[in-house]
Amino acid sequence: ARVIHAEESNEVNGEEASWCVAGVVLERVYDEDYPNTIEGVIYQRGQFECTWNGGMYREEPTDVEWEISAEAMQLYLEGGRILPEGSVYIAEFEQGAGVVTQIGNTYVCYKERKQ
Repeated sequence: ARVIHAEESNEVNGEEASWCVAGVVLERVYDEDYPNTIEGVIYQRGQFECTWNGGMYREEPTDVEWEISAEAMQLYLEGGRILPEGSVYIAEFEQGAGVVTQIGNTYVCYKERKQ
């Protein structure tokens, strides 16, 4: 919930953006190129700025962000997905192998395909 809040706190499309942050975290857990735990993904060096700049702890997440976090965790435990497979990038620019969705100035993108 803290990563969801910190990563989308400047986004005007709140709930949709929150689900995208949660979805990218889960897709990284499922991806062999990232750590295989939610904690490992969130704290992977150089990935989520809010983990090193203190953003995760500046404000308390909203009730909705806590609910999204809990629902995302349940999906994870059941092997479910929020985003299409390989949706591992979220940033204010396009990257990877194409855009999954754009919310305001935030892009969720597919991972580059291995050759």
